[in-house]
Amino acid sequence: MLFACAGFFLHNIWLLATALLLMTGMHSTLFGPVKYAYLPQHLNEHEIVGGNGMVEMGSIVAILLGQVVGAWLAMQNTHAALTSITVLGIGIGSLMCEKLSKGKVELGLVLFGASGLTLFSLDLYYASASIYESLNNKAIFDYTAFIAKQYDAQGHLILSHWRLLLDIAFIGIFGGLYIVPLYAFI
Repeated sequence: MLFACAGFFLHNIWLLATALLLMTGMHSTLFGPVKYAYLPQHLNEHEIVGGNGMVEMGSIVAILLGQVVGAWLAMQNTHAALTSITVLGIGIGSLMCEKLSKGKVELGLVLFGASGLTLFSLDLYYASASIYESLNNKAIFDYTAFIAKQYDAQGHLILSHWRLLLDIAFIGIFGGLYIVPLYAFI
């Protein structure tokens, strides 16, 4: 974090890149496996999936909450709203794992999660392409304008913005369903 602070203070891209690529990678390499290795020592076998779900949800919420606060501080409300929806989706998906697997490690959820990630990622691509076309290359910088009613040239209601938000939420949910069983298995 000192490298990042120095990089921002000195306006030095190389210090920022070092902090981003090397230091955070080293931090994740050292502390990422520890949080999951700790769980089997303190939880019963039927509690491991739920414990992994809670740890994953807490990790992702902490990471993305930092992004949300940073986006709000930078006055990028649309980014903050989209990140908040992703956080909510991942949290829901991570907690759903315990209910769906009934307390045991169930790798079948990985296939279900991967299928949902694929489906909603493809739909996100098509939804965002239609939004881009409907905006005629204009950008929307606040979330209230983003979720407001949008009409095409013929006066028909466009639901692409809501479709995009649902895609992002379901990507988060299926992402949680994908990653939690893998961590529980490891």
